[in-house]
Amino acid sequence: MPHAAINKPVVLIFLLSAMFFAVAPSLHASETTADEYSTQCRQFMKDGRFEQAIKAGTEASRLYGEKGNKKMQADALIQTSRAYQFMGKHIRAIENLKHALMLAQHAEDDALTASIQLLMADSHISLERTAAAEGFLKEAFSSVRKGTDSTSLIPFLFNSQGNLYFARKMPGDAADSYRTAISAAEKTGLHLMSVKSAVNLAKVLYLQNKREEASGMLEASMENIRRLPDSYEKGFMLIEIAMLYHRLPPEMPAPDREKTEEIVQNLLMDARSLAGKMQNNRLASFAFGYLGKINEEMGRYEKAIDFTRQAIFHAQEANSRENIYLWQWQEGRLFRKLGRPDEALDLYRSAFRSLQSMRSEIAPECLTLNQLSYGEVIEPLYTGLMDLILRRAAGQTDKSKTEALLLEAIDIIEALNVAELQDFFQDACLASRRPIKKVTGISDKKTAVIYPIALSERLELLVSLPGEIKQVSVPISSVALASEARQLRRYLEDRTKKAYLTHARKLHDWIVRPIEDDLLSKGIETTIFIPSGSLRSIPFSALYDGKQFLIRKFAVAVAQGYSLIDDHRFEKQSATVLSAGITESVSGYAALENVSTELETIHELFKGMRLKNKDFIQSRLETELEAGRYSIVHLATHGEFGDTPENTFLLTWDGRLTMDSIEKIMMPNRIRKNPIELLVFSACQTAKGNDRAALGLAGISVKAGVKSALATLWSVDDEATYQLITEFYRQMKDPSTSKAKALQQAQLKVLYELNYRHPFYWSPFLLIGNWL
Repeated sequence: MPHAAINKPVVLIFLLSAMFFAVAPSLHASETTADEYSTQCRQFMKDGRFEQAIKAGTEASRLYGEKGNKKMQADALIQTSRAYQFMGKHIRAIENLKHALMLAQHAEDDALTASIQLLMADSHISLERTAAAEGFLKEAFSSVRKGTDSTSLIPFLFNSQGNLYFARKMPGDAADSYRTAISAAEKTGLHLMSVKSAVNLAKVLYLQNKREEASGMLEASMENIRRLPDSYEKGFMLIEIAMLYHRLPPEMPAPDREKTEEIVQNLLMDARSLAGKMQNNRLASFAFGYLGKINEEMGRYEKAIDFTRQAIFHAQEANSRENIYLWQWQEGRLFRKLGRPDEALDLYRSAFRSLQSMRSEIAPECLTLNQLSYGEVIEPLYTGLMDLILRRAAGQTDKSKTEALLLEAIDIIEALNVAELQDFFQDACLASRRPIKKVTGISDKKTAVIYPIALSERLELLVSLPGEIKQVSVPISSVALASEARQLRRYLEDRTKKAYLTHARKLHDWIVRPIEDDLLSKGIETTIFIPSGSLRSIPFSALYDGKQFLIRKFAVAVAQGYSLIDDHRFEKQSATVLSAGITESVSGYAALENVSTELETIHELFKGMRLKNKDFIQSRLETELEAGRYSIVHLATHGEFGDTPENTFLLTWDGRLTMDSIEKIMMPNRIRKNPIELLVFSACQTAKGNDRAALGLAGISVKAGVKSALATLWSVDDEATYQLITEFYRQMKDPSTSKAKALQQAQLKVLYELNYRHPFYWSPFLLIGNWL
């Protein structure tokens, strides 16, 4: 269950039990062993014992497959997939469902086919893949229309359709779908499904400010759910309704608020009692945990601690690892609010270890981390832990203990940045593609790694220098820092004015000035910034000290995390370049007139291959890269990094390269064993005012499997781009010049040009990843 997630409908997978009992093929007495496993799987699902359900369902599927019973094998795969879905492992669920769909279609069973297509849609909705979800929903509706025994599926279809509309921010359409689902569920006697759709409708109505109607819907749902037979599903829905009551009360006078909180407490106590009757520790953990949470928010900290400790106990008894870290974190927050930071730090550390352990077990399977909400759980937990550690470090007098605490804080920010990247790309395998390194192992002694950590009331600067780590605290709030970063980005894109200077200087004073003396005294020449949030959307090279830009003092690179950088030096003597670009207007995008000269100059400097206009098609690009001849790939074409991977693309002559296509093409393969050293995008941009888009840009080198990337935050003047890019490659010819230094010299060359002094022209070029 999401941690008090009331801003989106929750797809409660176990509610589909009634549907599957309705459409499952009849059992055959001759297959008693497989049937027994199938029955066990269903009972485990009903009881909320999902790990056991997976084991039983997997065995049932295997045995049915051996006997050639395709319908029952498909049904067992469905049950196993439902368990995976509830645990948040949607990729694994989809793999099972694909196999089940093939079996159902081979058996020409329309009802079974529709149920699988519906579950596929639900998983894709959970993964925020709305286009794929829409396709499966349409197929499911079509299958239902063809089937003769599919009426029980109709409420589930419309509920999922409502969830899809909700995900697409179409509340009116979502409400209509939920109403249809409620009506269909009541007609077919699927009372639990009716309650779920009613709760989803109530969420939409609250968001539409239709509070009276929403309250009436919740009251009816509360009465209806209490009349249903006892089950894990019922307990889960009691908690869901309670937390919706708690999270979405209107501004009301005190007596009404007290009445609402009494309802919430009663619902959670009912769920707790039901868990006791069923002897279900997982359900008990949720009930006690949310009792703790609401008491925390009401300021009853001691009472909240009692409930939370019981939640931890029941989660441990159930081996429910997806709950344990939530309640450890909750207890840590409570001790912090009680002014007991040492106990709070111990609990935060326990929660961090529990969550990291859970994530490390998920990653090898390359599953989604969707159930580990980044914004609701991971970011506030990790940030809170860093805050406690850094406060302790600041008050520490023992140098060795201080350094140990600072290294611990860096490990946490690295883990947080990896988690954010995995969340953005919905790819838990990203971190496993690189050897994890510690920031203390920097090979270049003239390089410093800088972590600007924005906490609620202060900015912490952690700087890894040769032989030491420095901590500096700056009294500026995260809100003020984000505001300045967004203002700087906005004004940098206006080449006609110098309004950016005020913001560039203020950010320099906050981020660079407090550590500048240390950088200079250590002879630092290159700075690697590990930014987060709004700081990803700005070019650090344009920070201004009142006399000069930062790029005149230091070469600058950025990375999503130092641990993700492959820091081996680039041997440029044998470098070969695959350069590709479009000079003409394609798909409504303007012609890039200087691209032809840009590609020609690169070809003169480095040996390799050029693909221009009609030759620059995806299949040709794949063919060239499969051969493994190139260490640099240069793409001079329009492109955009959007707020999701689906909204990110590069233009080719025959269409668009998606993020998935870029990953597939660029990743090392059986012929090209080594990663590409440098991937250059010379005409891309990030969506304006969008921190998520900047995250996609920051993570491109990791996602594409290349050592480093050179890309632009915004689309730059064609002539200025040509001058900067060609100078960059000229500098790269010198074996002793690093990539960061080559970019610095190229930026300075453009900066010194009279017509291009404004940082609009030279600052958006970012070197991401390996700087050597």
